[in-house]
Amino acid sequence: MQPLFTPPMIATNHTLDLLVDALANPGRVVAMDGLLNPPRPLHFSSAAVCHSCLNDHTRLWTDLDPDGITGRWLSIVCGGRHLSRPNRAEVVVITQPLKMPSLDSFTRISRSLPYHSPLLVIQTRGFVMGSGQTLDGKTDTAVEQLTVKGLKSDFWDMRKACLQSYNTAPDLVFTYKNLLVAVPGQDS
Repeated sequence: MQPLFTPPMIATNHTLDLLVDALANPGRVVAMDGLLNPPRPLHFSSAAVCHSCLNDHTRLWTDLDPDGITGRWLSIVCGGRHLSRPNRAEVVVITQPLKMPSLDSFTRISRSLPYHSPLLVIQTRGFVMGSGQTLDGKTDTAVEQLTVKGLKSDFWDMRKACLQSYNTAPDLVFTYKNLLVAVPGQDS
């Protein structure tokens, strides 16, 4: 017999499993499922990641109005605490990637804290596999190529600059509707 609904904790654990798998396999497109009904303009996959990664103590920065419907939804349903400064955030949600600040503005990376950078959830206009940016993972998985639609033209150069300066960059989760693709912050 199938359950009528998935208990929230099981759905959260399933989403975390999918996110970890996506980070371990850069370029793999992962389909998210579940019963969340996020307000616009939040993509389902962005909402699922937030629902799994945020809690009452998680510092969140987003380009959304924290007092708007979607900003309040992130606080109430997902539990994130909104910050006014992006460099203190543990999770960042970007719904307008063409207007996002440089990757440096989201990090407190220093030589003494080389791995202190947030999870960036960036909503996009889709993905094209097999061409574009070459993604190297931390594991022995195959190298994938991916074009992410709707990013600033210098986005990958900003990431490369973070990697060259600090040997790390924020973990990236690109979302489109119910799909996500992740890129870990550290080069392999």
